[in-house]
Amino acid sequence: MTDIYYSPEAFDLETVAEFDVTEPDYSFDLVLIQQDRTTKKFYVNTDAGRSCPSPFEGFTTKASLGQPLDAHGAVKAIGDLVSGNAYAAASAADAIAKVMAR
Repeated sequence: MTDIYYSPEAFDLETVAEFDVTEPDYSFDLVLIQQDRTTKKFYVNTDAGRSCPSPFEGFTTKASLGQPLDAHGAVKAIGDLVSGNAYAAASAADAIAKVMAR
C-alpha cells in the first residue's frame, strides 16, 4: 500500500521535516511536515502508535492530509502541536526554520 510517509512522491509531496513529539519507546509519536511540489502549500500531520503499525499508514490519499497551509499556517500548526513540550521544542524549531526557508 502506498502512503505519504514512505512514498511521498506518489502524492506529489516532498518531506520537509519530521520529528518525534515524545521519546521513542517501541512506539512512535511523529509530526510530519510535507510540501506539495505543485502548489508549494504545506501539510502538517501527526501519527502515533506502537511498533506494529507503520507511521502514517492510514494516510493513503491527498484528501486524508487535511487542508493545505501556507508557510505561516504551517509554523502555527507546528507550534500548537508542541506547545509546552520541552522534548520536542528543539526539533520543532528546526522544522520551522526549514518551512520558512522555502
